[in-house]
Amino acid sequence: MNTEVFKARSSSSIVPGLPPGLTSSFVIGLAILLGGALRVVFVVRVDFPYNDGGLFYTLVKELVANSFHIPAFSAYNATHLPVVYPPLAFYLAGLINFLFGVSVIEIQRWLPLVFSLLTIPAFAWLSLAILKDPPAAALATLAFALLPNSTDRLLMGGGLTRAPGFFFALIALTCIYRLFEDDNKGGRRRDLWLAILFSALTVLSHPVYAWFVAYSSAVFLLFSPHKRRNLGLSLGVAAGVLLVSAPWWGSILHTHGLAPVLGAFQSRNALPLIVSLSQLLFFDLSREFFLEILGVLSLAGLVFSLYEKKTFWLVWLLAIFLFERTSPVALAVVPLAMLSGLACARLLAAGEHTWESPYQRRFVQIGFTILVYYCAISSYLSFSAPVLTQAVRRSMEWTTQNSAPHSPYLVLTSNPWWDDPLTEWFPALTGRTSLTTVQGYEWTSLLQFAQRVNRYDAVRNCLQSIQVDCLAKWSADQQTTFDYIFVPKLPPARGQTPLESTPLVQALRQSSDYQLVSEQDGALIFKPNAENSKIHPTR
Repeated sequence: MNTEVFKARSSSSIVPGLPPGLTSSFVIGLAILLGGALRVVFVVRVDFPYNDGGLFYTLVKELVANSFHIPAFSAYNATHLPVVYPPLAFYLAGLINFLFGVSVIEIQRWLPLVFSLLTIPAFAWLSLAILKDPPAAALATLAFALLPNSTDRLLMGGGLTRAPGFFFALIALTCIYRLFEDDNKGGRRRDLWLAILFSALTVLSHPVYAWFVAYSSAVFLLFSPHKRRNLGLSLGVAAGVLLVSAPWWGSILHTHGLAPVLGAFQSRNALPLIVSLSQLLFFDLSREFFLEILGVLSLAGLVFSLYEKKTFWLVWLLAIFLFERTSPVALAVVPLAMLSGLACARLLAAGEHTWESPYQRRFVQIGFTILVYYCAISSYLSFSAPVLTQAVRRSMEWTTQNSAPHSPYLVLTSNPWWDDPLTEWFPALTGRTSLTTVQGYEWTSLLQFAQRVNRYDAVRNCLQSIQVDCLAKWSADQQTTFDYIFVPKLPPARGQTPLESTPLVQALRQSSDYQLVSEQDGALIFKPNAENSKIHPTR
């Protein structure tokens, strides 16, 4: 990366678009420093990966145990899940585990952090390529580093694939954008090879970010000069990516066919289009804890661009919310941060004539500093990903010592399935079967995935029931039985009742149909009585 482009454009202490006395390189450094500090703090304050990652933990362990040959199926949660997930991050984690003896859990904590840190300079390079304005690109990078959506999903256990996928996607988009613009044949050749390389690395890391590169590149092509030439270059990049990644997707098609891939694609488009587009319409996208200052700046940047009859940003945002129905705000952070940088640079440049006296300059500098640290504190407070506590993990050890392998457990939880660490990590850490786990079933079929989601939601609906018969009805409806009920003592989300205090759990304590076999700091574990024919109809 050429750092010269981030230097001030004049020798004056006032750089157009930046507060007096600041240079673009300083603002980039500040973004890396503050954004990096936030990310490091989030990781070191806990001793376990945030939220998800149990499935990936199992896949890495199985890959190493299988001498680094991708197994056709995974035994995760005592199922027969087809292993079709892009494998690059699993190989990287497996090699670190094999060569250096680092536990997979620790790798899932620290490897996503490394790639998350790298996304900040990668975004700076992309924003400079698109904005072509060093001060605006620097301010955009600062906004990106402080926006919660650029951080939270990458630092989870599932960030093992998401973080490298996002990093490679940012580099790939930079190379593709430069490829479409470069009139120099030598530069185009270099960008072509780099675009193929990093697009292929994205494909081999994470399917959502690969898809993000694909439709974002289509938007770049639509607004690029020399569309006919760039269409040929696009086809060249696509062909190169298919060739480089062929060993992986070829083996997947040979072993499993298209069914698992189609199932995963359909599961990510389950959210109705109107719901996705309504998020964009209301523009509540930045998810800042206090006043959404960066969100307002990005909206101002969009208004400025539309006033100047530039529709590129609107079309890019529409593409994200059209083609990514599950978590569009996590991808929209890229254009939003650039729009925020554009608006901020515009506003600062408009006030340059008022910065003539030292007092006025100092006032602007102090105001800019306060704003930056305000956004940093807001970003820190916005991060609220759940994590399994030591007490809950110790309670899981009871299951391995007191129940048979693959014993079916009904794991109670009050969180949505995508924001619940327990049901994904429970089978990975205990070797027992969780009847409510959803993760992994998106790679089977849309029908099976929908059934698992319905099963999960049905259990959550029982939590407010004062009758334990709700569980018997659930067991009959789902045509399954369970040997134990695992009730974790996790910190409740804001406004929620602790799980152990819900009406259902209180009813379980008093019911003669169940006995409390373990009560620890981390969980309550109940067992249906042998004569409970409602749960064990064959006994």
